[in-house]
Amino acid sequence: MYKQVRSRLSDYTARRLQAWHQQRTRAGVWPAVDATTWARTPLGVRKWLRRRVLRPLEGVAKCGASESKYLSQVLSDNMSGWALSASTLAFLARHLETHQPHCILEFGSGASTKLFALYAREMKQLGKHVTFVSLEHDQDWLNQSISELKESGLNEFVHLFHSDLVSQPLNGREIVSYKLPQECEMILRSAGGVDLFLIDGPPRRVGRSGCLPVAAAYLAENATIILDDAFRPEELNAMKNWFASFDGKLSRPSLLLLDSHGTGLMKWHCQEVSA
Repeated sequence: MYKQVRSRLSDYTARRLQAWHQQRTRAGVWPAVDATTWARTPLGVRKWLRRRVLRPLEGVAKCGASESKYLSQVLSDNMSGWALSASTLAFLARHLETHQPHCILEFGSGASTKLFALYAREMKQLGKHVTFVSLEHDQDWLNQSISELKESGLNEFVHLFHSDLVSQPLNGREIVSYKLPQECEMILRSAGGVDLFLIDGPPRRVGRSGCLPVAAAYLAENATIILDDAFRPEELNAMKNWFASFDGKLSRPSLLLLDSHGTGLMKWHCQEVSA
C-alpha cells in the first residue's frame, strides 16, 4: 500500500512539474537553478528530476520544433547522432532571435553548427555580418559536418576548423583542450569579441575544463557562455573552478533545466546576474 501511494504521488508531482515547466518555456522563461545549489541537492532527487520530469519533456520539445524558423530546418535532417537535444536547440534559437550575436564560437560541431549557420545566412540577407567559428577534433565527425553544411548550402557561413586536443598550461596546470589554429585566432581577433560561446566538446573522456581558459581571451564584454552536459560531475566541477579562477570576470554559473543532460549558463565580464 505504501509503495502504491508513493508511486502515485511521484507520478502526480512529475506531471505537475512538467506542466509548470512547459508553461514557463512557452513564455520564454527557462527554468534554472544555481549550479552550486544543484550540486548540493541529494543525488536521488536529482536523478528523479532528470528521469521523471526532464527526460519526457525532450520529446515534447522536438514535437514543437516547427514553431521555430531555425529549428524545423535543423531537426528535419537525419541528425540523430548529433548530441544537442531539441530543448537545448530551442533555447539557442530563441537566444539568437533575441540577442542577435555578431560573433559565435563553438567547440564541438553538430546540430548547433547548422543552426548557427542558418542564423548567419539570415543575418547576411538582412545586411548584417555574423562571424561564426566552429572547432572539431574528430576528423570523421568534421567531414560529416562539412558534408551536411554543403548539402544545405550553408558552408560559406561558418569557419569550420579541425583542432587537435593537446595538453597545455591553463590556469596554472596542464589541461587537455582544443589548440586553436592560427587562422582561427586571427578571425576571432578581427571579429571584435565573441558574443556567444557554446561548449559541446570535447567528449567526456577528455573533459571540458580547459575550454573556457582557451577561449577567454576572445570573449566580448557580457558574452554568453553555454556548457552542454552540465549535469555531469566533471562539468559541474569545471564551472565551479572557472568561477573561482576567473575571479570577478564570470557570473555565478546557473543550470538551465532544459533536458536530462543539463545546460550551464554563464556571463563574462559582468556582475553576478540571476538565472
